[in-house]
Amino acid sequence: MQKLKRRVYLTAARWFWLWAGRSFRRWNPRVIMITGSVGKTTMLNLLAAQKLPAHFSHNANSSFGVAFDILGLDSVRGSRLRWFYLLFACFFRSFTFTRTAEFYIVEVDAERPHEASLIASKLRPEVVLTTPIGLSHASFFDDLVERGKYKRVEDAVRDEFLKVGKYASKLALYADSPDLARKAASGAVGVAPKITGYRVEYNRTTFTTKDGEFRFYEPMPEEVGAQLLLLERLMQYLGLPITRDLKDFKLPPGRNNYFAGIRGTKLIDSSYNAHLISMESVLGMVEKIRWNRKWLVISDMVEQGKSERQEHLKLADIILQVKAENVLLIGRRTAKYTFPKLTAAGQQVEQFADVKEARAYLERHLTGSELIVFKGSQYLEWLVEKLLANPKDAKYLARREKAAVKRRERRGLL
Repeated sequence: MQKLKRRVYLTAARWFWLWAGRSFRRWNPRVIMITGSVGKTTMLNLLAAQKLPAHFSHNANSSFGVAFDILGLDSVRGSRLRWFYLLFACFFRSFTFTRTAEFYIVEVDAERPHEASLIASKLRPEVVLTTPIGLSHASFFDDLVERGKYKRVEDAVRDEFLKVGKYASKLALYADSPDLARKAASGAVGVAPKITGYRVEYNRTTFTTKDGEFRFYEPMPEEVGAQLLLLERLMQYLGLPITRDLKDFKLPPGRNNYFAGIRGTKLIDSSYNAHLISMESVLGMVEKIRWNRKWLVISDMVEQGKSERQEHLKLADIILQVKAENVLLIGRRTAKYTFPKLTAAGQQVEQFADVKEARAYLERHLTGSELIVFKGSQYLEWLVEKLLANPKDAKYLARREKAAVKRRERRGLL
């Protein structure tokens, strides 16, 4: 069934690309393609802060989304009937719509086998930037292992990114992956970590490389150093100056955004997604923030497929390194795998079935001196919203679109 769904998905994507390709060929930009398992959107926004003469594929990273973005169309949001509109709109806009920016800087997801390579084959990028690789959306690759095509999911994911890098006409850069670069296209470069300094607070971060200092005005994980090294190498290739004071850098919602919370608490919202790489990155950041009372609100990692058990057991080890005063877990997966391991290790931990229970607990126990970090699925954005000191800040949270609001409402999250 999964194989059939994948075929239908890719067949439909090729239909939209048939028409997007017409518009794309008229445009003919220099393409910088960003892919990888984690940090793609951060990389995209780092490049946006450089003020390049480019169109950026914000909020479009799938085979459908990128095709729609090229045609100047919004993707499908909130209504299945919109598919019928897009079927015809793509055809007509392919004859008239053309962008004019010199560069197209595009984020490309690889959650399904062959999806990233399909997009790369259409865009034929000049440069491919591959951020760190891991088991994000691993469940989509389980079928390849079951059919004996690969021995491990890790191998299937790795090969997807190798295929993408081979489409780069000039430069393929792999963050922290010299070995992978050697297996990729000729001329591929593995950018090994060379960050020489890192300092993080709840509302700012400084990175130092051998070439200078980068300043952010939000908390950023140390792993962002990999993207900064990609940025330095890319700007060197382009022959353009680099902006290091990143006051114009905008974090997308749900990626380590700082907010003032009720009763004087401080909130770091990283609720957009959750897999082990991003968990390790964010919790490693929290470990380095100097704060006496750290609370973690962690929920399930979904789409882990057959790796679900081992990934949630590893999550417990990562949580323990933070030495948090209190840990709140939400969801059946953390309850089954993570909670017992934390309890056995002596960690103060509470387990909840859903965000409503977690909210009630927080409102009873918060004193105002806590730094609270949110990471995971299970509608954590709703929980963050209920703890904001300024309710108007809710517009900066993840999943504000109508479809997401309706999903929360169906679960009684009003």
